[in-house]
Amino acid sequence: MDTALSRALSRVLSTRASKATPIIDLDKPHAPCSGDLFSNDYLSLTSNPGLKSHFLETLSKQTNVLGSTGSRWIAGNSEWHVALEQQMMRFFSAPAALLYSSGFTANLGILATLPQASDAIIFDERIHASCHAGMALSRTLPAARIQFTHNSIHSLRKCLVSVLDSCPQFRSGTSTIFVVVESVHSMDGDVAPLEEIIATIDELVPSQSAHLMVDESHATGVYGSAGRGLVSLLGLESKVHTRLHTFGKGIGSSGAVVLTTPLTRTYLINYSRSLIFTTSAPIFSLIATSCAFDVLEANGDRLIARLMHLCRFFADALALHLRPIPSAVMSLMPRTTPPISPIFPILVCAPLALETYLRREGYAATAMPHPVVPRGKERIRVCVHAGNTEDELLRFVRVLTLWAKNYTAETQDGRGTAMHKSHL
Repeated sequence: MDTALSRALSRVLSTRASKATPIIDLDKPHAPCSGDLFSNDYLSLTSNPGLKSHFLETLSKQTNVLGSTGSRWIAGNSEWHVALEQQMMRFFSAPAALLYSSGFTANLGILATLPQASDAIIFDERIHASCHAGMALSRTLPAARIQFTHNSIHSLRKCLVSVLDSCPQFRSGTSTIFVVVESVHSMDGDVAPLEEIIATIDELVPSQSAHLMVDESHATGVYGSAGRGLVSLLGLESKVHTRLHTFGKGIGSSGAVVLTTPLTRTYLINYSRSLIFTTSAPIFSLIATSCAFDVLEANGDRLIARLMHLCRFFADALALHLRPIPSAVMSLMPRTTPPISPIFPILVCAPLALETYLRREGYAATAMPHPVVPRGKERIRVCVHAGNTEDELLRFVRVLTLWAKNYTAETQDGRGTAMHKSHL
């Protein structure tokens, strides 16, 4: 039907397409899978046979206990909800835990609810969109939401000093400065300098006025003992006021948990709209998440060691195969901060052409052109998983660099700027 809304939506989508921004189509048929190199399932738990068996056994026992009575299932759901929060407190060594339906709703709830009208929020310029959504709903003044250069301690220091000098309530301990960062950046795969961030906050901000929030979404299951995250790996639990861990990435489930103080937890329960007005997770999701953490406690260190080995293997293989490729055509985004991350941004001059090529080869690649990322940083984002094999990774590197070689040859021959040949 031709309506004003349909015309408006069509115009926006047409403009998006004209800027070479991908139009996502969830109904597009998937190519045969040549290996998972693009999901956030870092430990490959979604295909872990031990986790599957543990989940089915636990679910079967729960079904036998509760039977088919609806009221008993509701009571059982509540019991599992409480039990999972207690499990999260023990696992992450946190004083309190609060479950949310997703990482997005958790970040939304935290930043829309906790900062008060006289507070300030200083955040990494590349923080996740969910954090921006939460800040936009907060009571803080727009001028009191200040970004600092990505992972730059110098820029963070300047922002803190500016806020402290302009607002005496922060030095007197009557208002709060929230500092918000991701421990592992989801797009670039680099790691936040948490120890330096904390040292800078401790040096400049009175303890009564400081609140550090760390989004551990892409560090959960990847770093620390049994995958407890970067904060745990560095022993900084007592220095971070609020942590967010999601279950839909390295844990292979769904939902999220906020780790904070009991007082903050109570406040969120009463005022966080993204918690209050969202249905709690069903019992099978709670059981799946609990079972995933059981597997992490038993086998997490082994899975992480395997993941880190494959990350190093992939980085070395890619560096070797990229040597003859002009960096203007394809390169691996450089990193300076250890430890190594399973997220590898492959910078490429023609991301949409590469996406088409890789999808023909059976890879679920997604192009990230400008303006999704800054101009000159167009890419595809590759994720290594514990369930990958060295042969899978090496084959992908060869497929990737063959496209780059052919693209370079075609461009130099003046035959166009897109890759059209099919890899045989």
